[in-house]
Amino acid sequence: MNNNILLSFLELSDSEFEFPIYRKASDNNSKLDGMYRYKLPTSTRADRDIYDVSFSEIDEATMFIAKSTDNINMTKKWLMSVLTEKAIATFSESEFYVGNHFVPNISFVISSYKEGQCLIQLEPYYLEINNSFGFLVDYKFKPFHGYEKTRQEKILSLSLSSDGSKNKNYYSDKMRYLNNFIDNIVPQLFPLKTSELTLDINRTLLELSPFQLNEKTYMFQNGESKIQFQGIKEYKPLNNNIGLPHYVFVFEKSKINISRQLVKALRGQLYPTFSGMENMFGVDFSNDKISSIVVEDYSIDNLKTIPAQLDAIIKKNPDSNIVGIFAGIEKDFDTRRDYSPYYTVKSCFLERGLAVQAITIEQALKRDGLKWSISGIALQLFVKLGGIPWTVKPQNQNCLIFGVSSAHIKDEKSNTTKYFAYSLCFDSSGLYKRLNVLGQSTDKNSYIKQLSNEIKNHLRNDLDNSIEKCVIHVPYKLKQDEMKCIKESIESVKQDHQNIIFSVVKINVINKFFGYSHYNSNIPLAGSCLQLGKREYLVWFEGLQQGKTQVVSAQNISNPVHIQFMYGPEMTEEEIKTYLQDIINLSGANWRGFNAKHEPVSTLYPELIAKFAGKFDQYGLNLEIGDSAIEKVWFI
Repeated sequence: MNNNILLSFLELSDSEFEFPIYRKASDNNSKLDGMYRYKLPTSTRADRDIYDVSFSEIDEATMFIAKSTDNINMTKKWLMSVLTEKAIATFSESEFYVGNHFVPNISFVISSYKEGQCLIQLEPYYLEINNSFGFLVDYKFKPFHGYEKTRQEKILSLSLSSDGSKNKNYYSDKMRYLNNFIDNIVPQLFPLKTSELTLDINRTLLELSPFQLNEKTYMFQNGESKIQFQGIKEYKPLNNNIGLPHYVFVFEKSKINISRQLVKALRGQLYPTFSGMENMFGVDFSNDKISSIVVEDYSIDNLKTIPAQLDAIIKKNPDSNIVGIFAGIEKDFDTRRDYSPYYTVKSCFLERGLAVQAITIEQALKRDGLKWSISGIALQLFVKLGGIPWTVKPQNQNCLIFGVSSAHIKDEKSNTTKYFAYSLCFDSSGLYKRLNVLGQSTDKNSYIKQLSNEIKNHLRNDLDNSIEKCVIHVPYKLKQDEMKCIKESIESVKQDHQNIIFSVVKINVINKFFGYSHYNSNIPLAGSCLQLGKREYLVWFEGLQQGKTQVVSAQNISNPVHIQFMYGPEMTEEEIKTYLQDIINLSGANWRGFNAKHEPVSTLYPELIAKFAGKFDQYGLNLEIGDSAIEKVWFI
């Protein structure tokens, strides 16, 4: 079978072309409307300078014949302007619209419903690995304002099939929409013609040859496995030395039956899908290890009684390892009030160094009850007690990985009122070590200064002579000044650790790329990796199991992940693969559930903490974490 992947990219038939622009030397003042600022060759092409550029004739601007490679961003912007002109001349206003991004995309409406519109988006792109221009193409569903994620919306977005089940045809459905667009709309748009040239586009998605990374291997106390759940059952958790556990249930008096059901489920007495905390994890869950905090309801006054009740339980059980279980609250409870029972309880426990596991009413009352979620709930309880269920087999030994994320809190006018940044430290086996606060301020300059100082401090504290590599994983949303701060901090720390190889890798789970295999499902194999540029890759963390060509019943369907090396030394192809393999492996180190494998914990966990910081701030709560919680994964 052909393992090549069709990248969601329509390539121009010729990427070496010239087009006229109108430019004048930039005087560093603000640009005029309709002008853009680019670095371009001078008239002699012997040097480069910064110019203000227009794509139409303008006073005091000189015409310049630009080559497509003179400035990649300018060429993409020009291609978008020409495509937009063609769309305006060909279609009515209701049939398409143009986005307002720096490099905008154009969306063609292929169908409309009361829930929203089904679109095909085109965005100009330069594929570095092929040295070619073209347009990324993808199917999107855009809900109308006011709609929430209803079942019909999920069906239109292709995440659910028409019967409401998980859509295993997600890839083939998208492919069908794209093929229909290519057959019927693309011929009306292309070729693009100007007075100077004609640009046509290939009518098939670009086919690229991927390389294959290995499947994840999970390490347990007595062996290894490719499957987490089976590995736990056969080989026992990697480390279940958690001391004396004690479980504190927090619930409303009216939800006592839900709490009782939950206790039975956690003991393995309700469902064949889970054998119980003791059988699965070797953790005691007997009656004498359970206490309750019962309130009449989750009013503000009743929530204020919880700290005193919790302190009494802590005092009565001084040698116990305590974890909270917040049972039976509606999923959207917080959105309907200006206070949050969940975050209030979370804050109360965290201040005392204790973690909390929440279970919603929806989880408890759905058709199968807790049948399919109880094993994941139990897993989270286990790790919040400090247990280690598994790690992953790493590629890079003696390697520390820092995951960094930030949160910028905005007011009603979209002005930033508070800045947060956190990092989590892991080794390359996915073993969580600790949480670091990198910055927290209402002033941007103060925040950046904190960020710089704290990154240096934590790197110096955590690096020693046993460490050979240090990798910092950052999400796509990190701002330029934050990225600059990270790079400058590394340069400073490197002076004292010249034997350590430092790298910064940007990991973008929500991205504009997609691809399709030649299998019936159109899903690529898990571990497939396309090189997009010199240091840029598209990776399928999840996909068809290697050695199989069909979707299995428990198959997770997800988009590929975009990975870009932002800082570090030149590396060989094999060295790059070891870093990519460890990133894929870290998606298997996710302890939120047995099937959560789409994002590496190095970016997922810091994002969760940043969201907590935002929510705590929203409800006027302080994110104070007691010492005993710092090294536990309280945030999953």
